[in-house]
Amino acid sequence: MSSLRIAWFSELAARGSHSVSAYCSHALLPELARRHTIEVFSDSSATGALGLPHYHYLNAYRRHRERPFDIFFYQLEDSKSARFVRAHIGLMPGVTWFHDFFFNDLGPEACHTSPWETTIRQFHDPSVSFADRSIAPHQLWPRGYREASLSPVALFSSAWARHEFSTMVSNRLESFTGGHLAEVLAVPVREMTAARRQGVDPIRIASASVPGIEGRSHKLLPALAGLKATWRLTWMVDDSERDSALAVAREFGVEDRIDLVAPRSWESWEKIVGESDVALHLHTSPFGHLAPFVQISLAAGTPTVVSFAAQGEDFPADTVFHVVPGLHESVQLKGILEGVLAHNSRRYGRRGQEYIRASASVEAVAERLSSLLIEAAPRVREVMNRWSQLQRHAKLELLCEVRHLVDGDSIPGMSSYEHTIAKALGELDVFSS
Repeated sequence: MSSLRIAWFSELAARGSHSVSAYCSHALLPELARRHTIEVFSDSSATGALGLPHYHYLNAYRRHRERPFDIFFYQLEDSKSARFVRAHIGLMPGVTWFHDFFFNDLGPEACHTSPWETTIRQFHDPSVSFADRSIAPHQLWPRGYREASLSPVALFSSAWARHEFSTMVSNRLESFTGGHLAEVLAVPVREMTAARRQGVDPIRIASASVPGIEGRSHKLLPALAGLKATWRLTWMVDDSERDSALAVAREFGVEDRIDLVAPRSWESWEKIVGESDVALHLHTSPFGHLAPFVQISLAAGTPTVVSFAAQGEDFPADTVFHVVPGLHESVQLKGILEGVLAHNSRRYGRRGQEYIRASASVEAVAERLSSLLIEAAPRVREVMNRWSQLQRHAKLELLCEVRHLVDGDSIPGMSSYEHTIAKALGELDVFSS
């Protein structure tokens, strides 16, 4: 099969957003639409998305019944705006691209109280009974156990996250034993040409890190304060982070040399990093992601500094400067900045630019994703068919339970269920055959 019919689930944020799902959709869909038939589903009712058919996600089941999709493709990140994706992963198995694997957000109530482990056991063994609803299901937050286990194909935009997944033990939806596929798929980035700054004062430093402790501002700002060179820091934050960023800047006495830019968006970062001499992506938490900002910095050829923690571990040592979080972090940052700024050269960013061109161009990522989906489609289709059988079984069990409750005290020969419930259910699309 060379062309697929794909249901594409993603946030579709407007310009000015930092959603990595929206960024990847904007980059990849024009390329993929040349190879496949794609319908886009989001939590918006607006029509048309990047020139493709676009529907509210609640219409996905109806569209699938009218003209079945070969594959459901989900992009998942840690935000409340991605809850609709997490919900639908449990309704129809497919391919999930994880931009986050640790979640601050529990997700919608129906997800984090779902007995999904029992459901997966039923998928493999139809004799397993449905979960007792009076017993609270086992919760495995904050890792994405549920979403990964319900996705017969799991893709990760971070090699570090893929490794974290490899340590996870759980039953999973598989077309055959051991048939759960997992692979790294890079976040795509467009070709960029950065401005060349030679001998220009002050030295321009760019940061995309959050003001909190996980963004390492308490280590960065003392290092900057100790630099002998004249510098300015352009710090990209969200509107909600402005006060925190100003407070920590005042604490270290450098507020007059910092320019705050909000909101945090990939459009803003492309402009900022193209005019900067060094880019900082100092993030140490397993929660949150560096994409797409660090990829944009590398594509711009700007010398890039990351923490050797979480997703910062993804990048080879000859493409970025790694800083080890801890007691000597400020000293390392100061040494790196002095070394880069003393030479006033972008040669330190050349290897990173070559690396990102080779591994994460829009065309290469689109080609790889297309091949992955074509390869996975037969396996996923088998899982979808078995999942649909389980859904039909669950529907019959539920209707039997409702009939028992309604007709328990009925007059013999007169079914309240048939006269009231059955007629109403027949009009509900979700209960149709």
